[in-house]
Amino acid sequence: GLSPADLGRGTMPTKRKHAADEDADDGAADDAFELTDDVYIYSPYTMTQIDESRLNTNVHAVVPGPFLANPGARRTVRLRHLWGTDVYTAESDLLAVLVHAGFVPPDAEAPRAPLLATLRVCARQREYPSSTRHGLCSRACAPGEHTGVSYKVVRCAAYSGDLVELEPRLSNASTGRRALPSVSLLAPGYPPSSLHVMFDLCDEPMYKYSLALVADRGLEPKDWTSTRLRTEALYLESETQRFQLCRAEEDTAVGGDGGDEAHGGPRYDAYSFCEVLEPETVDAAAMRRLGVPLPPAHVRLVHGGLDWEDIGWGLSSVRIKGKEYPLLRLKFAANAAPDPAA
Repeated sequence: GLSPADLGRGTMPTKRKHAADEDADDGAADDAFELTDDVYIYSPYTMTQIDESRLNTNVHAVVPGPFLANPGARRTVRLRHLWGTDVYTAESDLLAVLVHAGFVPPDAEAPRAPLLATLRVCARQREYPSSTRHGLCSRACAPGEHTGVSYKVVRCAAYSGDLVELEPRLSNASTGRRALPSVSLLAPGYPPSSLHVMFDLCDEPMYKYSLALVADRGLEPKDWTSTRLRTEALYLESETQRFQLCRAEEDTAVGGDGGDEAHGGPRYDAYSFCEVLEPETVDAAAMRRLGVPLPPAHVRLVHGGLDWEDIGWGLSSVRIKGKEYPLLRLKFAANAAPDPAA
């Protein structure tokens, strides 16, 4: 038979039915979970089985016991990685959804046995409202912001030798468009619509890339993004890469007729655009330890000696010297000296 330890290791039988009694009659068997090789084994932030090819069908998922027994493994719940109420976006984390839907308590009362869940793949919703249920506030998604499919939880059961059907707990649900805090998290002058939080390659919060976040906020030099880079570095991410854009240690003379101060021409800030090596390992703690900007051993120079005019920002990419780099996420980090004790 299938033991909880098997589920904890992610192993799964083929065409095996799990019912409270394997000798149950046909009526009971019709209501049993049927697990096949197509079962989704839960992993934080990923829902690989939820796509348009599964529209209006059921998908079975297993949440291994360690994600339930260890409070430290519930990072996705603490970070509220879910969008919607009752019906959630395909990017929503399954464990966070199970807590929000009332199948899993958000505290130490959570079951330790693996969970078996049946999910219904639904069409894209017009909008995904926010609500607070069981102490967890889901995020809102306005019309047009989500283009993929959705899913909802049909049923959930704990498995510890026998299946124990879980009933969603009642909650004094508070619905409304309580998504993320908005302007308070941004420097003055940024529009609230530009604030959408995603998760970076280290599974840490990062802003969704928006042209509004990199555009100058006024006509005064203090409002220019290029001025901001005198004290901060800008980190940009695609699906698989992270880049660092920062002011170069030495200015480049590009003023006048290409002269420098010694020849009567002004000097302008120069910038370097680097790829961060092994970005999955460079989380916030590593950046405090290494310093900002990152030292040369942790980056690969892509473009050096850039003038600000060499950098062209687009709606979903940046173009540098004729080469375009797709972008999904960004964050600014204050320049800081290395702190080996961090």
